[in-house]
Amino acid sequence: MKEKRTMNLDPKIFSSPEFLLSASKIEQMPKDEGLEIAFVGRSNSGKSSSINAILGRKSLARTSKTPGRTQLINVIRLTEDLRLIDLPGYGFAKVKETIRVGWERMLTDYFIKRQSLKLILITVDIRRGIKELDQVMISLAEKNGIKVYIVFTKIDKVSRNDREKCRYQSLSLYPQHAIFFTSSLKNMGFDEVKKSIIDDLSLMG
Repeated sequence: MKEKRTMNLDPKIFSSPEFLLSASKIEQMPKDEGLEIAFVGRSNSGKSSSINAILGRKSLARTSKTPGRTQLINVIRLTEDLRLIDLPGYGFAKVKETIRVGWERMLTDYFIKRQSLKLILITVDIRRGIKELDQVMISLAEKNGIKVYIVFTKIDKVSRNDREKCRYQSLSLYPQHAIFFTSSLKNMGFDEVKKSIIDDLSLMG
């Protein structure tokens, strides 16, 4: 049996992010080596705000009240061997069909072809719940051996009872995946996300 290597990750890996590039296709991305963690979610799910909260920055990932703004793959370097990827939002009905299809194809290609992709964080607005396209993304990650985190956002907008109901339903659907509850407005839940990323990536090196 092949021995699994481990790597020691400093908790400070999130403290000095550097924006590298925006890519409109996979071929424009950095060389497929090292490790990548990627954020993906429905348009306006709180994805960019979550990235900024994890990195301790206000605007490294662009946020917008207009759904569908993130149209490119944005690459952020955390360390020499670790990148954070901000993927285009999906499920926004008001974009042109050709653009929507292009985004979906790009996301699918990235999940299937990118060998350095080890972890997907799917952001879900807790008020909306896990929708069909979220389930498609989770299934795509599972089929390609990619670890999945389900990150519920905007939990400050719902009651504690609603959070617990969401937790129960999510664990019933996806007991095999880590589930987090966060609020970028209140800065809640992100320490747990960061600790899990470090612990899991330390076993993936």
